[in-house]
Amino acid sequence: MEISQSLARLSAALDLLAAAAERRAGAESQRQALADERHVMEEDRDRLAAELDESLARQRMLEEASAAVEARLETLGLSLRAAAQAGAGAAP
Repeated sequence: MEISQSLARLSAALDLLAAAAERRAGAESQRQALADERHVMEEDRDRLAAELDESLARQRMLEEASAAVEARLETLGLSLRAAAQAGAGAAP
């Protein structure tokens, strides 16, 4: 009778060990999935940061070009007004 009880306890212990091993394998699989997802998210963050830097640099360049065009147009407008006034003053 002692042997059968010992075998029953051994079987129960082995079942518990198998269940623990399955839980550990599941947890390891989940940990790897989370690590993979984190890696993908970090790559996305790096790509988005680079795109943002490029966009900001382009925006600065466009603002500078716009300011330069505005200054040239202002100078042209002043020149045209001066020429028109000079022409109006020289007319008979």
